[in-house]
Amino acid sequence: DHFIIQFDYNEHLYDVTILDQIGKYLTNVLTILIKNQNTFIREISLYDPIEEADLQEEYRGNLDQELKFPTIQDRLLESFQRYRTNCAIESGKRQYSFERLGTSASQIFLLLEKYQVPEGAYVAILCEDKYWQIASIIGVLNFRSIFVPLEVGTPTNRLLSILEELDTQFIITDLSREDLTEIDNSSRPVTWINILEAQPLSERTPKSAY
Repeated sequence: DHFIIQFDYNEHLYDVTILDQIGKYLTNVLTILIKNQNTFIREISLYDPIEEADLQEEYRGNLDQELKFPTIQDRLLESFQRYRTNCAIESGKRQYSFERLGTSASQIFLLLEKYQVPEGAYVAILCEDKYWQIASIIGVLNFRSIFVPLEVGTPTNRLLSILEELDTQFIITDLSREDLTEIDNSSRPVTWINILEAQPLSERTPKSAY
C-alpha cells in the first residue's frame, strides 16, 4: 500500500534543501496521478492546495487575473539553465552536466516528434544505460507525455501485459532489435524509438528544448 523513493546525491554539488523540495514536488504529482489517472501532466501543479492558497493570498492584491503556477516543464527549464555547468549524473567514473543531459533530452523530444507520439500518451522506456533512461524520462516529460520505465530483463509476457494495460505502442530503447525479437513476433503493435536515431540538433531545435 506504499512505496519508498530514495534520492542519492553528491552533497558537495547539491544542497539538501533542493532535494527536499524535489521530493515534495514529486509527492504532490504522484498523489494527484493516483487520485485521478486521467489527469494530464501539464494540468498538475507542483504545489499542494495549501501552498497555492497561500501564494494566491500573497499576490492577490497585485494580480488582475488568476495566478498561473509554473508547470513541471517550466521548472525543468529553469533548473537546467541555472545549473547547466553542474554535474547532473554520475555513472561510475563518468559525469554528465545538466547541459549535456538537456541536449540528450532534446534529442529524445525530436524523436517523439518524428514518430508522431500524441501529447499526453504513455511512452514506455526500456533502456540498459541509466543515463539514457533519465534523458528519456526528461524528454518525455518535456514533450508533455507520460513516461513508464520498464526493467530490462523483464519477461516478454509481462512487458506485453504492461503495454496492453497502458494501451500504448511507443517504446524508447537503446537495445538492439535482436534483443527484442520476442516482442516483435507478438501480435501487439509496437513502435520502437531507438535513441541511436536521434536527429542532429543542428537541423532543428524544439521550442521547449533546453
